[in-house]
Amino acid sequence: MESPRCAVFVARHGEREDYAWHKRGENWQATAARPWDSPLTPAGHLQARAMGAAAAAHAERLGLAPICHIACSPLLRCVETAAAAATATGVERVVVEPRLSETMCEAWYRSWAVPGADSTWGGPAACRKGVAVAEADLHPAARAAAAATHATAAETAALRATASLSDLGAGVPAVDGDARATFDYRWDHFETDAAQTERMVAVLEAQTARGGSALLVSHGGPTGALYRSLTGRRTDCGYCGLFCYVRNADGSWDAPVAGDHDHLDAVPGADRSGRNDAAEQGPKPPDDAAGAFAAAQRAARAGDYAQMGAYLKENAY
Repeated sequence: MESPRCAVFVARHGEREDYAWHKRGENWQATAARPWDSPLTPAGHLQARAMGAAAAAHAERLGLAPICHIACSPLLRCVETAAAAATATGVERVVVEPRLSETMCEAWYRSWAVPGADSTWGGPAACRKGVAVAEADLHPAARAAAAATHATAAETAALRATASLSDLGAGVPAVDGDARATFDYRWDHFETDAAQTERMVAVLEAQTARGGSALLVSHGGPTGALYRSLTGRRTDCGYCGLFCYVRNADGSWDAPVAGDHDHLDAVPGADRSGRNDAAEQGPKPPDDAAGAFAAAQRAARAGDYAQMGAYLKENAY
């Protein structure tokens, strides 16, 4: 009997606490010790469990290998999402993968590191892009290499004991590995969309060599950008938006699941998308175009010239 094909599922984290505060007219960033690192809301934990169950169901429905690996961004909301999904899928541990992190662009830094930051992508009204910020007024973590925003091995291990994870019960999977990356991004040395997409593709390709299906938990911008890079198409990526990728023999990718949010029906009353989704996931020329061009090159190398043409046409080359 032929072995089932392996897949890589990619999902965004669940509903985040700082956005819930903002919806109530409060500023979570103003008092947070790690203002870039919002946890999930209680509803976000439920969304994450539902997403994990949905991913397992999709794998079974499509005749794919079961999920046996889970990796996530080192930011807390993704670690929590991955832990909840692991509980739903029966996977015993979560591996922290720095390349799944948020886009370390100027808009992200301005959402937490500038005066008056309130989680708004691109910064608060008084400190949008183009407004100079004195170095002394920046959050200290913005002046250090981006690895400073990633948890250490000790910090990720300690997450098991936090209230945000302990509610998952005794079956909470371990979080393994030192999450610190070699990223040298910082204020005034920002990551481009093309670089972000490149690292996401690299993680996806690395997972295919492991055997068994995997679930990767990242953020809205990187998750949506990966889909655009591999397919040349766009789709919304709300909370716990779920994608599935299966690699073909010629190196191209199929996406039998793209932007699935039906599992969020299990958590009525929770937000299904974030307040910054349009700004974070909308068109971003020229970096988006550069990412599409890279996707077109990959399609050409695989001999899929029709797909190459589709990438170039969508981005007006």
